Amino acid sequence: MGPVTREELTELLRSGRVHYTELVWTEGMAQWTPASQVLEFAAVATPPAPAVPVAVNVLPYSTRQIEELIFTSRALEMLRQTRPWARFIAVLIFIGAAFMLIGGIVFTVGVMTAGPGFRGGPPAFFGVICVVLAGLYIMPAIYLKRYASRITDLINLNRADMLEAALEAQKSFWKFVGIVAAITIALYIVGILVAVLFATVWR
Repeated sequence: MGPVTREELTELLRSGRVHYTELVWTEGMAQWTPASQVLEFAAVATPPAPAVPVAVNVLPYSTRQIEELIFTSRALEMLRQTRPWARFIAVLIFIGAAFMLIGGIVFTVGVMTAGPGFRGGPPAFFGVICVVLAGLYIMPAIYLKRYASRITDLINLNRADMLEAALEAQKSFWKFVGIVAAITIALYIVGILVAVLFATVWR
């Protein structure tokens, strides 16, 4: 229907003759958008909260919320722009982990099958370390790929549980990065202390 003025559309939404999921458009908007996502109509076009029974001793935020979300066009655009970069970084990490895994296996096999004249070369343990690091690199790539996929689901379905899934994948990524960073710093500190100790003993 239309065209209608903003005041008329507000009254239609308030009376229920136009549902909050109906698409609206006016000059200056990039595309047709649900009324609940248009900021000036959000107050009168907010979807009713579903009556979901919550089990005893279960916190409300621990259950997935399936109701429709109210998103601004800019917020959705920021998520759309984040998605390809998350996928790109995930692909780069996958490729790097694959090269590291192949290199580690080739190095280990080469050292173990080398003749006696190679005994003074680097030990096969270095290759094993490369294989282990390749396995660690795969995890953040999986979390980033999952984050990008959940953004796609969120854009297509516009549901709260999709937002929760996207944020959960992002949380897992940063948690993993934080743990690895903390372990790396701890190893650096231990290495420095050991080096100082040896320098002091052998002075």
